[in-house]
Amino acid sequence: MSMMLGSVNGLTDMRMYNNVQMTLAMSSLLLGGTLAQDTSEEAKPAEARDVDEIPKGMTRLDKANNLLFPLVGLGVGNLHPNDVSPMIEMAPEQLDNTPLMLDTSHKSGTEEEVAKGILAREKALGPLPSNLKRTYHVITKVWYTYLGYERTKISVLESMRNLKSVLKPASNLPTQFNVKLTILLHWPKCYEEIEWMDCEDEENSLPSEVKRYKSPLSNPEAYLDSWRALEELFIKKRLDAIGISNFGASELEKLLENATVTPHIHQMNLWTLFHNQALTTLMQQNTTMVYQVYNVMSLFGNAVEAPGAYRFLWELGRVNGGVDPITAGLAWFLQHHISVIPRTTNFEHLKQNSIESLLKVTKYNDADDSLTYEAMQSLMDGADSEFFHNFAIEQHQKEDYQRLKVKELSETVETKFVNRHDKPVQVFWLDVDNEELHPQAGRIRPGGELVIQSHENQVFHAYEAGSINDNTFKEFRIKRSAGETEIFHIEL
Repeated sequence: MSMMLGSVNGLTDMRMYNNVQMTLAMSSLLLGGTLAQDTSEEAKPAEARDVDEIPKGMTRLDKANNLLFPLVGLGVGNLHPNDVSPMIEMAPEQLDNTPLMLDTSHKSGTEEEVAKGILAREKALGPLPSNLKRTYHVITKVWYTYLGYERTKISVLESMRNLKSVLKPASNLPTQFNVKLTILLHWPKCYEEIEWMDCEDEENSLPSEVKRYKSPLSNPEAYLDSWRALEELFIKKRLDAIGISNFGASELEKLLENATVTPHIHQMNLWTLFHNQALTTLMQQNTTMVYQVYNVMSLFGNAVEAPGAYRFLWELGRVNGGVDPITAGLAWFLQHHISVIPRTTNFEHLKQNSIESLLKVTKYNDADDSLTYEAMQSLMDGADSEFFHNFAIEQHQKEDYQRLKVKELSETVETKFVNRHDKPVQVFWLDVDNEELHPQAGRIRPGGELVIQSHENQVFHAYEAGSINDNTFKEFRIKRSAGETEIFHIEL
């Protein structure tokens, strides 16, 4: 298999990808389903085009809600509280005033820090021209100990109190801005089999005003009552969108059977997106919800275990906008309308992970698109597929060749023979020890040239082509030193 690096249309030659035609479980969903809908003007029939086109880097939650949703955000829920506000404050200005999406949770205890970060960012950036307002889209979640109708309302109201300073900003602030609020059910229930979930102890540690309502531990379908509470808040326009997180196919199917409002968004981990075909099929066939993926940055931490896959992303980014491997991988999600919320405490990574940076990546051709999907699966599994193993070997061979070439150039004289004769000529190296002649290449046409690597004091003879036995020749001796260039004109 050979790679055509630096090609106009992408990284890979379509001919070498005939045996890699999306045999993975979710390929038809990602490349042919609602996730990959092309919102460009050319792709839509005239009767289906919206009056207002969806801006790049955004998607629509659903036609009923009509809320535009950012595809790229910043995950701050699991950051140390001291890092949350500074990271938000330093987030760069959004492309075309796209809303800045911030993901947190009630459980993390960082909602107040999110509000502080928004206020700090507004102060740092200052007002927009023409009375424009920035928009922030905050996502927070109801923890599984708060499942149930009454408990969920308590959780949401506590989140709103924590975010009050930005949900209802004071009129005397230096800037005015809008905040959209989305609430998700963090988990459908507490699972005893998940090691880090401590269901009984968490229940016992709840405040008394929460424990007065029925425990979700005694009701495995308490999430249905929680959803009813979210629906009411959404219908009353207290919330801009509602959704779920970490739901399996069976819980989602049950929820859809009972829901008045279909979830607008499902936030899931990367493994679920790539491997839970039952869930993704159900979502694609029965909902229009946005797929949102968390823990995506952990994927790129497996570069040592899957070096070929990571190297592919490195090459992919190099020929599609000159970006780093992480940006190349994140751009794949964006191009498939899959929302991502990368987490970082690195200010430079904030820029690299922004919508503006990801939109600069050239749209992948079909082969690169499919191979990127497979590369991310290899990184997730911590092992290269045969294709990426061979890809890495080929790249190493090319690098070894380039290193040898550089070494050769530094240790030899680049020697150029230019044919100024009116007939083809041939060049021979003369072994002065035994007077033998060794041909250096084929014929050099009139006006043509031959470039070889030689050494100081080596001797060459030039003859008219086919006339080596004649006495008419021109002798050349290398006088330059290693690393230099010498040019000879052949005039017989």
